[in-house]
Parts: sequence; C-alpha cells; structure tokens
Amino acid sequence: MHCAAASCVNNSKYRDRLIVMPHVIELQFHKAHAEDYTKWEKKLDKTDYRVSQYTRICSNHFKYGKPLAGSSVPTLYMRSYPDWALSRKQAAKEVAAVENGLICHALVHVCKYLDPQTTTRLAEQLRVQPGKNSDCIFQKLLSMSSTEARQLLQQVAPIVPGGKCLEALHIYRYGALCEGTGWLSAQFQPTKVDSVCANKRKDCNPYSIPASHSYAKPETFKQSTEMVHCGHQCNRKEGVAWRKHNNKKQRLTAVECKEEVLYENYFHGDSTLRETQNIQLSEKITEPESALKCTQQIMKGPKVSIESIKHSDELIQLHTGLPSYQYFKWIYKEVDKASENMKYWHGNGSKKAKKYIETNQKKPGPSRVVSKENELLITLMKLRLNMMEEYLAYLFNVKQPTVSSILSTWIPLLSHELSGLIYWPEVEEIKLCYQDCFKRWPGIRALLDCFEIPTQKPSHVEANTQVFSSYKNRATTKFCLACTPGGSISFISPPAGGNMSDKEIVIACNLPQKFSPGDKCMVDKGFLIKGELLEYGVELIHPPFVHKGQPFTEEKNRWSKQIAHARIHIERVIGRLRDYKYLSSEIPVSQLDLIGPAARVCCALTNLKSSVVGKS
Repeated sequence: MHCAAASCVNNSKYRDRLIVMPHVIELQFHKAHAEDYTKWEKKLDKTDYRVSQYTRICSNHFKYGKPLAGSSVPTLYMRSYPDWALSRKQAAKEVAAVENGLICHALVHVCKYLDPQTTTRLAEQLRVQPGKNSDCIFQKLLSMSSTEARQLLQQVAPIVPGGKCLEALHIYRYGALCEGTGWLSAQFQPTKVDSVCANKRKDCNPYSIPASHSYAKPETFKQSTEMVHCGHQCNRKEGVAWRKHNNKKQRLTAVECKEEVLYENYFHGDSTLRETQNIQLSEKITEPESALKCTQQIMKGPKVSIESIKHSDELIQLHTGLPSYQYFKWIYKEVDKASENMKYWHGNGSKKAKKYIETNQKKPGPSRVVSKENELLITLMKLRLNMMEEYLAYLFNVKQPTVSSILSTWIPLLSHELSGLIYWPEVEEIKLCYQDCFKRWPGIRALLDCFEIPTQKPSHVEANTQVFSSYKNRATTKFCLACTPGGSISFISPPAGGNMSDKEIVIACNLPQKFSPGDKCMVDKGFLIKGELLEYGVELIHPPFVHKGQPFTEEKNRWSKQIAHARIHIERVIGRLRDYKYLSSEIPVSQLDLIGPAARVCCALTNLKSSVVGKS
C-alpha cells in the first residue's frame, strides 16, 4: 500500500522508510469517500488520474492527521515535503546527534510523548520517587550529562510515537518553536509544563512550528554586570564570555554569548518575561499594517511609466528597444492624431464603426485609465520584453483585460502608421549606400531570407499540418524578409505556415514583381526561384551547389565564401529582430492574428536604429 500524493514515497512495505510529520501520531493510509473523489483529484493534480476505492493517501497530508468532518480532503505537502522532513529511522538517528548544549532539552521533548508504562520505567531508572509528577522527571533529565542524555535518547527515540522525533529535531536543530513545549533548567526554579500538552499530548498543536524563532528574541539585554544561565557565564564589564562543558570553560564570542543569553531568557525565564515580549510583538505587528496602508496609498499610481524612465536612454532601450526618448517622442507624434478617436478592440463586436468615428468627433465616455503615452509604452514593452499581460497590468495598476485591449488595438495601429519605415528604395537610392562587400556584384537590389517564429501547437489536425515546420521540427509561423545592401529592411511578407517552402512564400507575396529588369538578388541555397526571377529579368546570386560526382573546386569554395561574407548582413538584421522577445517566444494560438502586425512593427522599429553594415 503506497501513498498517491505526487511528492510522497511512503509505502507500507517499508516501515523504516516512512516519513511521519510532527502533527501525526500514528501514520495510516486513508481512502476517500465517494463524494470526495473529485476534490481529491483536484488536490492530487495528476494528468489523467482518477481516484477510486483503491486510492490511499497517508496521514501526513491531512490537517489533523486523518480525514475528519470539514477536513476530509488532503491539503498538506501535496507537491513536496520540506527539506527537514526525514524518515522515522533517520529522524531518531539525527535527534540523538543534537549538539551537547541542547541534547538534554531534546530528550525532555521526546520523553513527553512516551506512553505511561514507558514513563513509569523511566522514572524507576532515574530513581524518581513514585507519585511525583512529570516535572520531576524532566528536571532529572535536564541535570544529566550530555553523554548520559545522548545514550538515553538513542534508546527512547525509536519508540516515540509518530513524528515527535522529527519535531524535536526541527526545534533543536533548525531553531523553530512549537507551541505547548516547555523547558526546565536545573539552575532555576522549574516552571509547570503546559497542562494541555502534558495531559493531552495528542492535542498538542503541530502547526505552530514557524520558519525561525527570531520573534522570540528581545531587543535589549538586562543591564546586569554578570549573568549565569545553565552553565553560561557572561561578564559585561570585562567583555569576556564562557560556558562550562565537562568541567572545562569554553570561551564564547560576543555573538554566541548574545544568542545564548537570548535563548535562556526566553525559554528558561519566568512567564512574565515571555508575556511582555508577546505584548511587544503584538504592538509591532500593528506597525506594518499601518505602513502597508500608507504604501497602498502611494502605490495607487503605475509602478512604471514613461515619466519614470524618460530621463535614461538605457532604461528606454531596455523597455522599448529604441535608442533614446527622442525616438519615442517621434513615434508618439506620428500616431497621436490617429489614436485620438481610435476604437479599442473588445472582440468581434468591435468591428462595427462607431458614430463618433464616422463624424470625426471626440470619443465619448469616461476618461482614460492609462495615458496614451503609457499605452504606447505598454505595447513596446510587450514587443521588446514579451511580459505577461498580468504582470503588465500589475506594473501599470490596471486590470489584465485592459492590457489585452490595449495590445489588440495599438499593435495593428502601429503596424499601419509605421509601415512607411519599411521602404523599397529605388536603384539610385541604393547606390548611395553601397558597401564594399557588394562591389563585386553591382546592381544588387535586395538580400532575401526567411525566419520562423515558434507558435503554439493547434488542436486541429489540418491546422497543425499547415504550421508544422520540418526544419524546426515544431509548429511555426514563417516570414520572408528582404533587406537592402545598406542593411535596412525593405520588405516583409505576410505570415505563412511553417510548412510552406521559401519558394512558395516568395511567389505568394508577389515579391519578384518589385524588382526591375537588370536587378540582382542574393539568396541562400533554399531559394529555388531562379526561373521565377528570370521572367522579370532579375539575376539570382546564390552559393554554388555540390553535384553528385563533381568535386567542389577551389574556385567554388572561394565564390561561396564571398557570397557568405556579403549575405551575412541579412542574418544580422534577423538577429536584431530577435532582440524583440515577442518574435523569439512561443506565440499562443489566440494571438496569431497579431503576429503579422507585430512583426511589421518590429521591422519598422529596427529600421530606426543604426545600420548593421559599417560605413564604406
């Protein structure tokens, strides 16, 4: 019988390997009631897993160690156990290896959970008078030497029920606290152990173990010249601290002394000190609440805005990909007029033209939640960094549907308004910025190449066939790109499925018609479009092919290197496009209608930067 939780390895066949958490008295494997099957499946969160009458989950995953009314669904440690969780056998071994200063306290903690018969035998072994309460036994244990306490703990730890050894290990090894645990010191007047925990050990709250006990440390020390706590002695005037160990004095550093004093003040002091510290703690808890309210008032505005980053060109380039704030201002000026009365996209119902748009009137309704400058910033940040819409909504203090509407509206708007930056130049204009690496082939009009953007796999079989790329071995969207010898993008095709070849895309977008007779076009080996370009009088320049039975001569090798030296510039242009993370990350199927406009916007923004080709 094994536990069905994904993170749990408990199996009834291997009793020594069972992990028993502190809140469990006896580890058992429980089954679900028929009405709880669906709830258990949600908590287990396993793919294609169904809970049945044979499904078992161990006690560790239930709030009270077993399914009870109101808590019949497992909720604890469903993904993983904490790092300090060990098997019962390993926990018993580790707790017996606690350092000498705490071994007696660990022994007291473990012995509190022994059954009455074992407790009676322990009292006889310690020569405690019959009829004495458990405090006398604990006081006797605390007065033992570290060696004796360790030997006794090695005998007692394996028979302690449930995960109480693990609880003691977590408290005394990692410094966490547990409600209902009391410690007694041989040097001080003993305090009574919590009666609830002593008489009803099974009801001891196991969920009071926090991550650390820093909240138990008072801020100030008692102003005394000399303090002694369980063999620790600190002389404030001389600045020397030591503790007794095996009748020998060990020198302590100032930090160690401070920690020891704080530990003893809290655990071995009287209840008045602890109550005072708890009152101080409750007062400090209210301080962050008031500070949080003030912070919420301050953080009502956006956490990022164009006003907060416009002073730094580095921040502008990081968030938008633009060289400086001046470029941002120019783009906003270009789209400002068109964005005055634009209609935001809210689904298919947004296709109908509004009356205020047809009459060129001011848009009615409430004022903008986000300014137009920040809406432009949101769009550019999405293209540049590909942030999640939820995170953009958090940064600009709006809701996620608002961000989705902004992106669905602004990306097509920018694609339309900035399309003039993707310009097919004339031959005379190209000659003005002709580079040295192209002088061997005068008359080159464009360099062609294709790049692919990963997309989410469609659920429809036919659609998946159209977008599956054998080159990338996944679903992609493909674009054909042309750049001038000067390094500027002069053409980008509409998006196509990854299954289309380079030749099919060139023909589908009517790219050969843009050339003039006598032009030259440089491509890679995959563009088998020599015949299509000859119809328009265009010469195709490509690396030489290797034919079967014909050696690859030195002249062909030199020719191939020269073409690669010139054609590398379009690869560098595509590399700049990849700087926009939106074009290098997987595009969801729900956003495929935006991938074409987004690619055109990124090409236009890339043309605003300096050329990738150096000066002649």
